[in-house]
Amino acid sequence: QRKGQTQGRTMKALFFDIDGTLVNKEGQLPDSARKALDQARAKGHKLFLCTGRNEVQIYSFLKDYGFDGVVSAAGAMVSCEGKEIYHNFIGEEPLNRCIDFFAGRPVIFGLQAASGNYMDKKSYQVFEDVAEKYHLDERVLKAVTNGMEIVDSLRGHRDVEKMFYFECPESVEQVQQALGEELLVLEGSLPIPGSVSGAGEITKRGVKKATGMEHAIRYFSIGQEDTVAFGDGANDIDMLEYAAVGVAMGNAKDAVKAAADLVTDDIDADGLAHAMERLGLTS
Repeated sequence: QRKGQTQGRTMKALFFDIDGTLVNKEGQLPDSARKALDQARAKGHKLFLCTGRNEVQIYSFLKDYGFDGVVSAAGAMVSCEGKEIYHNFIGEEPLNRCIDFFAGRPVIFGLQAASGNYMDKKSYQVFEDVAEKYHLDERVLKAVTNGMEIVDSLRGHRDVEKMFYFECPESVEQVQQALGEELLVLEGSLPIPGSVSGAGEITKRGVKKATGMEHAIRYFSIGQEDTVAFGDGANDIDMLEYAAVGVAMGNAKDAVKAAADLVTDDIDADGLAHAMERLGLTS
């Protein structure tokens, strides 16, 4: 089988990023995408969310859709058929290293944990200043602060899956160098204005969307050769490379498109539905 094609009527495992792939900037799942999901499900394919968001942050309408599995927090947590099958946490020492690094900077920094999402008061003050500076609308504010708890200190959490930051003056490469090889720093994927290098997400090295996919397909006894992934952001590159067929949205960054086997149209130009039809997943 050549990459970029699917074969016969074999059951496939389909992995979908959320922001910029399933859900547009208005926080909506396009009607064409929903119809394509329904058609793929009717053909017997398994459908998975594969997102940098943690469980708390996933839109309720996506949870209600009833995906067969969820890879969340960029691979740190995997659930299938409503059961947790994998969970990996960032340790206390690397967490404190990150807290110390960002403490002296006017940066928005927060934690995504199994118990919830946390930001300290200093970061939230910076966030309010940035929101006013950029005249951020309610959609963007909600994307960042949904389920966020403002706390006095970020120390002591033992269930941190992932960290995020915005408005950082250092580049992603500089942050990576400062935090050490035990952690992986990638460009952020949530829609926040600012410099190109101003937003990032931090995970435990070795924990990524592809490893989450591996756990999910093993649960359902599906081979890697029967996987298809759809994404648009920097944290989707390993997912697209791992899948037998990787699809980049038309609105994806160039580096994401370069990692894909197929580039489709923009999310708001029915890109997801067009790709799924072209790959024979819906008809």
